[in-house]
Amino acid sequence: MKRIVLILLAAAGSFALPGCKEMENDGKTLIVQDSLATVFPTYQSVKILIDEDRSHMKLVIGDVTFYSASPEEKAKKAREYGQLVERIYGKGNLLKRGEVVVTKDPRNTEMEPKDGVSTPIPFDELKK
Repeated sequence: MKRIVLILLAAAGSFALPGCKEMENDGKTLIVQDSLATVFPTYQSVKILIDEDRSHMKLVIGDVTFYSASPEEKAKKAREYGQLVERIYGKGNLLKRGEVVVTKDPRNTEMEPKDGVSTPIPFDELKK
């Protein structure tokens, strides 16, 4: 009888662990979202999507001011955002690639906005 109870407890614990890991990452994503103004002070809307395997992050922001920034400025801000994400998620994160997509429509509800301008996040360089 004790053996069955121990097996059931072990099985329940193994199912609970992935849920905790998932919640941990979701909590970190909320922290990233709350900290977004430090990198993009003029943004009006935000969406963050992380693939199921946790290797790709996509940030879509509605920001009229940043939309017209130069490609160099967009690359600089994508790098700063990547550094913010790396600090919050920690060294053991699985992120390998990412992108910042900027739209001038602050009411955008799509992950692929028609006017979106995409800039890669250099996670591979930031992990070195």
